[in-house]
Amino acid sequence: GEEFIYSNSGYLLLGEIVKRVSGLSLREFAEKNIFSPLGMHSTHFHDDYTRIVKNKASGYSASDTGFKLDISLFDVVGDGGVNTSVEDLAKWDANFYSNRLAGGQELIKRITTPGRLNDGRKLEYAHGLFVADYRGQNVISHGGAWVGYRSDLMRFPENELTIVCLSNLIQTKPTYLSKRIADICLKDILTGPPTPLKPCRADRRGGVKSGPAPRVGAYLNGSGDGFIEIERVEKKYILRDDESRYDLYSLGAGRYTVATGSREIQVDKASNGGQRIILKKLNAAPVEYRIVDPKHAGRDSTAGFRGRYYSEELAAEYAVSRKGAKVFLERPGAASEDLHRIAKGILAGKYVFLNMQKNQGTSCFLLNYCRVRGIVFRKVLN
Repeated sequence: GEEFIYSNSGYLLLGEIVKRVSGLSLREFAEKNIFSPLGMHSTHFHDDYTRIVKNKASGYSASDTGFKLDISLFDVVGDGGVNTSVEDLAKWDANFYSNRLAGGQELIKRITTPGRLNDGRKLEYAHGLFVADYRGQNVISHGGAWVGYRSDLMRFPENELTIVCLSNLIQTKPTYLSKRIADICLKDILTGPPTPLKPCRADRRGGVKSGPAPRVGAYLNGSGDGFIEIERVEKKYILRDDESRYDLYSLGAGRYTVATGSREIQVDKASNGGQRIILKKLNAAPVEYRIVDPKHAGRDSTAGFRGRYYSEELAAEYAVSRKGAKVFLERPGAASEDLHRIAKGILAGKYVFLNMQKNQGTSCFLLNYCRVRGIVFRKVLN
């Protein structure tokens, strides 16, 4: 109850609970008790990836060499894996106004009531739904992303407007598109500035007209267990947070947002004269990040990082290796991941963040990734 972190694992376990209590798989339970009663005949939990589904769209991703398939060979469900259609989601949406399933409107009220943290702070997250505000109007929504698929459902209950955006291309930004559609449909009642049309453009000096521009580089938080990066690509500012990269949209006065609205940053000067960024995520308190001097990041010897490390919690062994001047993380079942130094003793890859340290005289690192923090790996072999 101290803080909120979205948990796919929690939903996976809920699916297992449904199976153990009901004796039915999540697919069977949902079909019997939810999808069939609502007439959602094109919807199911896809718990067998070899199953052929009529009219199913393949997922795609785009690259410099063209498009390629980006589909899942994964059939664990609970945290996702729902196959559906726009027409079925319209039926799903209508049921929130007059619930025909068990529990009636009391169930609807319960699953749309946001949680609270121990300090009393109200979250923007209820039971599988985000409950927030968009330009002065209440909105209940949720997005989804898996391999080449992207989706968003945004309901304005007081206006009886729901926007559904489904895409089979990884580069699509459905939440951004949904907000743009809401700006049009509710233009007479929405307050405040609309969703920016385009990402902010940096001039030749790297500045923007609307206030302080973020400096390109890595930023570390005060506790040393998290970092973000600012990149500039094709005159656009990119925020890297966790494994994702987001175009930045200017809100003016040094404030920037991402297309989904899930992150907002404020850029200003730190007390030491360097630049700092205050990052605000959904359901999280603001976190201060300070830019790291790249000179300090390069002073560590990579030799001390090399070796094999074991985690009792994961029962897994990872290896940190070096090839020339580069450092890599080797993991079972995954491609070798290039690591770069963020600050002294801190290495980061595309997906992971390693904090190298000594623990009871033994070299170790703490592994952080997205929604996981502080997994201990102790060195077992140089």
